[in-house]
Amino acid sequence: MSIMGALALVFTSLLVVQSPAHAAGQTMTFTSPSGTAWTVPDGVTEVQVVMAGARGGSGTDIEITRDGFGGRGSKVSFTLPVQPGQVLRAYGSTEGGPVGSRHEPGAGGRGYRAGGAGNTGSLAAKAGGGGGGASALLVDGSVVAVAGGGGGGGGRGAAMVLYHGGDGGENGGAGQGGSGVGSGDGGAGSVRSDGHGGQGGNAGSSSSAGGGGGGGGGYRGGNGGEGGGAGGGGGGGGGGGSTWLAPGVSAERGLETGRSSGYVTISYSDPTETVLQLPASAVAGAPVSAQVVVRNVMAPGEAVRGRVEIRRGDEVIATGTVVNGSAVINLPALGAGEHVLVARFIPDDGSGVGSSEGSATIHITAGVSATDLDISTSQGVYGEQIELFARTQAIAPATGGLAGGTTTFYATDSLVRDPANDEIVDEVATQANGDASTVLVAEDVSAARYYYAVFSGTENLSGSTSRIVSLTIAAADTATALSLDATSVEYGQSVVASVDVEALQPSNAVVDEGEVEFTVDGVSAGVATVNAEGRATLTLSGLGVGEYEVVASYSGSARFGSSVSQSATLRVSAVPTRTEIVIDPADSTVYGAPVTLEARVSAATSAAGAPDGLVAFTVDGALLGTAELADGVAQWSVAHLPVGVATIKAAYVGSGNFSGSTSESVEYEIVAASTSIVASVEPDSTRYGQPVRLSAVVESLAPSEAVPSGTVEFLVDDEPVGYGEPVETTAPSEAPRAEYALELDDLPVGEHEVTAVFDGGAEFGSASADAVPFEVAPWATTVELEAEPASIVEDASSTLTATVRAGVADGEEAPTPTGVVRFVVNGEPVGESVAVDDDAVATTRLSDLAVGDHEVVAVYEPADETAQPSESSPVTLTVTASPSGGGDDGGGGGRVGDGGGTGNQPSGDGSRSGLGSIGKILPTTGAPVTLTALGALAALLLAGGGLLTSRRR
Repeated sequence: MSIMGALALVFTSLLVVQSPAHAAGQTMTFTSPSGTAWTVPDGVTEVQVVMAGARGGSGTDIEITRDGFGGRGSKVSFTLPVQPGQVLRAYGSTEGGPVGSRHEPGAGGRGYRAGGAGNTGSLAAKAGGGGGGASALLVDGSVVAVAGGGGGGGGRGAAMVLYHGGDGGENGGAGQGGSGVGSGDGGAGSVRSDGHGGQGGNAGSSSSAGGGGGGGGGYRGGNGGEGGGAGGGGGGGGGGGSTWLAPGVSAERGLETGRSSGYVTISYSDPTETVLQLPASAVAGAPVSAQVVVRNVMAPGEAVRGRVEIRRGDEVIATGTVVNGSAVINLPALGAGEHVLVARFIPDDGSGVGSSEGSATIHITAGVSATDLDISTSQGVYGEQIELFARTQAIAPATGGLAGGTTTFYATDSLVRDPANDEIVDEVATQANGDASTVLVAEDVSAARYYYAVFSGTENLSGSTSRIVSLTIAAADTATALSLDATSVEYGQSVVASVDVEALQPSNAVVDEGEVEFTVDGVSAGVATVNAEGRATLTLSGLGVGEYEVVASYSGSARFGSSVSQSATLRVSAVPTRTEIVIDPADSTVYGAPVTLEARVSAATSAAGAPDGLVAFTVDGALLGTAELADGVAQWSVAHLPVGVATIKAAYVGSGNFSGSTSESVEYEIVAASTSIVASVEPDSTRYGQPVRLSAVVESLAPSEAVPSGTVEFLVDDEPVGYGEPVETTAPSEAPRAEYALELDDLPVGEHEVTAVFDGGAEFGSASADAVPFEVAPWATTVELEAEPASIVEDASSTLTATVRAGVADGEEAPTPTGVVRFVVNGEPVGESVAVDDDAVATTRLSDLAVGDHEVVAVYEPADETAQPSESSPVTLTVTASPSGGGDDGGGGGRVGDGGGTGNQPSGDGSRSGLGSIGKILPTTGAPVTLTALGALAALLLAGGGLLTSRRR
């Protein structure tokens, strides 16, 4: 029979039920290289094999140089299936001979295959060692395993130190080459098909070289190592023999480290027999016990020890301990159907017996179940979660078997159960304890409905149906909760009233229908629809200041009952305001300019609208006036704020829904108004003594609208002449104005300039008028001369009367001229000037004129510049000769009119006015007055006028 056929027969025999497995009862070691036969005892079906090849020969180890070491034999361990009566032949092996002297090589070891011999060295070198033999195991003549021997070590060279021989190969590997010049290579391993090791190489005779080691025996033998060559190198080690295992044999491989010779060790245990005993049938879930009996086939009377595994297929479902050869094991629940169970005995370590198996069959039938149904309430409300609870139990002797089943809950409107047509409420997995439940949400208000449960059954338990239970659904009670987003607001703010309508327990429904009416102090404020979240909201607005009670009433529906909330208190307070003041023009203005004060009052909440009521305007704390708000704005106009920096505020007094507020203070500056002044004189030309009206018109400059007030001082030729009095002005003007006037009648004669200076005090700025020219002219005068009589005789006298009059227009009051009058006779002044009296009349007597006609003129010389000089028209005074003749000129020699006497009369003092004595006049030739005489007279008159003139103010 071939090796493969023998192994196939062995493996086939392992499939027999109740055949023993591992055995550890006896161990045998075989070392004979010629082979030893062993017959498998009854009941033994497998053996444990350990085998190793022999070591190759080694040389001596010295410090300077050494021989090669022999290679170790290969080692294998495996389990071999056998049959009782089969013959196994075991071949041991021997170690290769050691390295010897140059002519004494080591012999090859013996065994199933022999190792090769070493070869000789040369001169003083050493010969090589022999290869180790191979061990083997044959079954019924077929090789099952070969363990190769190690290669022999090479001999050392002798030419130099450290020329050692190579080590032999191991486990089919090549030998090591020698060391030194001309050393030999190691032999290859596992190359010889006959299995015998090759002989080592010869070193020859030319040098002191070592011999080669022999190859190890094996399934394929190793070659011998080469001998050393010229140079005295060591010989190479022999190659190792190979290890071989028949197909199907799995072994652990290694090297034998303890023994030098090869061997084969066979071990086996005593076989056992296992018997499994089960009842023929049982109900699923009912307890089942298995009895297992184990005996030693070779020694039936000896009790075995170990444990038992109960298997269903590859699954271990129960275990037990064998005591006195038996064990009782409670099995887990088995499903309905036929089950083949196997009991496997596993011996304790060192018990010396092997394992074994036994099987048995049991038939399991399904159990019977019963299902009951409970409901959490029979009177539910809409939205309530109602639990349907089903419990299914296995009827004894069945237990368990519920896992994997389903429980289906049904609803029906009648007491007849029809699972094929009834409404399925839910289908749930049945728990292992038989419980199943579902939650039913009451979705409609209804009269009684009926419910039942059906258990589907499992492979181990039959199905079952519960009793019918009834359920009635009513409307759910509700609770209405009112909340305000604010309980205290200011006027104008709206408040959101929110209502959450909830279904009361046990209902879990969301109230999503119906309406909520909101009332404020019992008056409906509006209706809102409940949304899908159970909420209704309404915005409350337009409530005045006060306290209100808000209530919400839910109307309910077919599914939900009505409910009323608790009242909520809402307080509405006056809204704070903010007052701003705006002044136009900004910052400052002039006195008398119109100023608009505008108060802008706004509510803190824009929704409150514009505040109404009064705004009080104050200046420096004093009330200026009040104005009514219109669209939040009040205005007050004022034009006569006092000059200076005023503190202006606007204070809103508030109203029923709006709180009062005061603006920030505004520091406002009023400066004096600018003015202009224009002076005038009426008339612009007059005569001395006549009244003159000085006028000044003062105007306030824009933007002031105030009539200027103050004082106006008039100046004539830069000299103050007085203050004007306010007078009513009728001149049209767009600007406010005031007029001042001053009348004067004593201005000196001459050309003058009038100016006016306005002083407006704090309210009005000062102003100066441009100068206005005017003239005061002296009065024109006339002189009327009368001689009485106009004709006299010689030595008689005539009274001359000069009347001075001022030239006035109609209606003028003429002043009385003052001054003197000189009388001029025939162009020559006569006597002293005669002062005019209060009636402006000057009188003198003229005598002692020569006979003839005399031209008499009166020349008026004014006392000051207020009147103009003038002279009368000539008057002719006729002097006729006295009938008695004239006397001699024996007078005092005075000049005419100087007071001197005439004739022989004494002279006068010339100081009395009005009358003057005219002295005797020199005879005249009657010649006319010359221009020279008239010029002298005019010079005299002007000189006299200069002396008499005085300035009058």
